[in-house]
Amino acid sequence: FTIEPMVNAGKAQVKELNDGWTVVTQDKSLSAQWEHINPTSSAYPAPTASCGGANSDAAPVTSTQNLTARASKLFAITEKESLAEERKFTRSLSEKGDMHVWMNTYALYSSSPQFSSMSMMNLTKIYEGSFFAGTAIFEKGQIIGNFRSYSGKELTNIVKKYSGKGIEKDMVNKLNGDNLAALYFMNFKPEGVKALFDLMGMTGLANIGLAMAGLTIDDVVKGYLDASPKTISVWDKLSGSAVGGFADLQYIMKNIPVSQMDSGKVALYNLNLAMWQDAYLTGGKFKNGAFEQHFEINLLDKNTNSLKQMNDFFSKLAEIEKKNKTLTEGFETLQDSQQSDADTTISSDTIQ
Repeated sequence: FTIEPMVNAGKAQVKELNDGWTVVTQDKSLSAQWEHINPTSSAYPAPTASCGGANSDAAPVTSTQNLTARASKLFAITEKESLAEERKFTRSLSEKGDMHVWMNTYALYSSSPQFSSMSMMNLTKIYEGSFFAGTAIFEKGQIIGNFRSYSGKELTNIVKKYSGKGIEKDMVNKLNGDNLAALYFMNFKPEGVKALFDLMGMTGLANIGLAMAGLTIDDVVKGYLDASPKTISVWDKLSGSAVGGFADLQYIMKNIPVSQMDSGKVALYNLNLAMWQDAYLTGGKFKNGAFEQHFEINLLDKNTNSLKQMNDFFSKLAEIEKKNKTLTEGFETLQDSQQSDADTTISSDTIQ
């Protein structure tokens, strides 16, 4: 909120009364009386707050502002130093409303310990220059609010460039309106996601995460932006189904990192890689009292009966598992032996 009497009030001396909360000028006229919930006074311990909530284990944030010093500074402020020079602020005050709100978002977040703990993300680029302004009107049985969120130059440029058009009514009409608890929608161009990651310096980290799926952020964006997308090769098998699915098993397995596997896991990996090609699922039709479904699992070997291949596969799988079990038991026996030798050495040293 804004305390109008404390702006441009001249050089009148400011005095804090014995209650520790009321500030008056030399002529004893009331200047401002603070609520006992957030301010700091010299008569009471400074309140503490935690961004994690009342029961949070996070380190508390303690305000050390002195109420008298703060009020004195407000009395001496010039118009050029005040928010009166901020056009966006005065615009908000000029609008009809029972309550006017102004919040410096960047100052709020930058003073939080959690803000500095997330230094790996360049959040300064997101919050710098951001603030929040608005009005609230209280009517019978209704509260009306009009608010604006302002961002810094770089984030504003991204929002301007990549904001999408309004959501079409037909898209919303596809949602089931019965017992609807909440609805939220946002239209944002896919390139904006990459631009936002670039601004925060997080593109590299995001690409590391996506690399596990054999993708990059550019791949994700391109998947949405291709002006002339090609029909996927598997669509002929999925078309016309109420339920459908496809998995390229070879592609998935070839993108699994093998370098960190032990010899036993590598053997299992190679066995599966030499066996499976892809899988399909279709269906969804309700017929004769049941939902019909169809699936296909395709193998690499097109010349051998699949049942024989499955028999050979599970035989080899059993051999690998048996070998891995033997290696594991041998390793555990070696560990137990080394631990026993260590215990014997400790006992011998103790006797001496």
